[in-house]
Amino acid sequence: MKDEYDFSEAERACFYRPIEELDSCPLVIYLKKPVYLMKKPVCDVCFVTAVPVERDAVRNIIESETEVRFVEDDEYPSVGIFLKAKTRAFPSLRIFLVWASRYGPQEMTKLVTNIINAFDCRLMVLTGFCAGDPDKTKIGDVIVANRTWDNSGTVRPDGSEVLIQNTQHVQDDVVRKLELCKFDWRKGLVDYVEEPEYIGNLHFSAFFTGNKVRKDGTIWDWIASWDAKTKALDMEAHVFLEAIGNRLPAMIIKGVADHADSNKGQTNSHQAPCSRAAALLAWTFIRRFRQPELDRQSLLDWFRQYAGNREGLRIKEKARYRPIGAPQSPGEMHVRAGSEAIISVEMPFDGHLLLFNFSGDGPIHCLSPSGYSPAAYRRAGSIQLPDDNTNGFPIFPPGGKEYLAAICSREDLLPILVNDKEGIDGVPCFEDADLQKLIEHLDALPSDTWIVMTDAFTVV
Repeated sequence: MKDEYDFSEAERACFYRPIEELDSCPLVIYLKKPVYLMKKPVCDVCFVTAVPVERDAVRNIIESETEVRFVEDDEYPSVGIFLKAKTRAFPSLRIFLVWASRYGPQEMTKLVTNIINAFDCRLMVLTGFCAGDPDKTKIGDVIVANRTWDNSGTVRPDGSEVLIQNTQHVQDDVVRKLELCKFDWRKGLVDYVEEPEYIGNLHFSAFFTGNKVRKDGTIWDWIASWDAKTKALDMEAHVFLEAIGNRLPAMIIKGVADHADSNKGQTNSHQAPCSRAAALLAWTFIRRFRQPELDRQSLLDWFRQYAGNREGLRIKEKARYRPIGAPQSPGEMHVRAGSEAIISVEMPFDGHLLLFNFSGDGPIHCLSPSGYSPAAYRRAGSIQLPDDNTNGFPIFPPGGKEYLAAICSREDLLPILVNDKEGIDGVPCFEDADLQKLIEHLDALPSDTWIVMTDAFTVV
């Protein structure tokens, strides 16, 4: 502590209790240097694999499909060396690729627990290869887990195994969205598998997790006697979901590389292409569903970060000029669908105003300048929009949380937003990528030439 903090100018403290009692009471030390709590690094998607061939399959798919490049990171000893996607600061998917030191349920439980403790994960994906029921699957098929179970390694005195069905379920919405990725996934398979035989079918099934490698082929009759719909066998799926619990979304996608029979040791050549097929399905899901959600969230996070607690942007329902219902949070209000709204803006200086409305995951509407408020240049002071006070901005259903973001700038930023699409009543529409270009431009400008303000409301 002496090496890190300078106590030379610290004031002398006065204690009002005997020195011998200090060991049993809290002691407050005031430091000149501020102390910050370390936040967990945010991970949008964490890929978890059990062996290097599965890790290499994920890396190959993502680096081939995008400009993402992975770099090694060893900052978190509990997780070990892992790969972190290196992309532009904004926008980006924060992707981590982690693998266990050895395969097996114990190692996977330890790894997942350490990941959750070290990172703030938004989605975890277990991918790689597995064994498939020979009567229901073929080499190259990909299986998505809708639930998992295991027997916890319990053995009777006579040596036979006892089933203890500890069932873990994958979220229904994750499974449903993966079904929608089937067509795009099959189209992309030809680029990542060596032989046409590896272009298989997609199955949604339970996974049975064992605690040892199976090579005799008799396991399938035993599994079928308990659950005839189980098609996949591995050593990690169940403990992966069990360690995560209900704390965050997760999915399991694995390619069938063997049938847990006598040919298992001779079929290692199937592991790489089958792992790539599973990784491609996972990446197809993320690009189609997760990335748009994360890009929109990143936009809102950027606006909120630069706005801070700054006041100056408020929405009101026309003719009432007061909140409808109880606010959900300080400064937030309810507005009725079908009504009209007036927005007040405090311009800090003479300049150009851009006012955006984020609603759900649809297009971003530019409320000013627009057909309602055509003027782009505004004088400093309080203004009310739309410019025509006889009408307000229409509030359309469906209900839900919506956000407003205003940018006041000394520079005309409108030419940067060139990809506008005409929306309802002359309100331009933009995509997330358009605003990302605008934000990159703002980040390059002096910070005293622009100001951001935000507000939120709920349509009821």
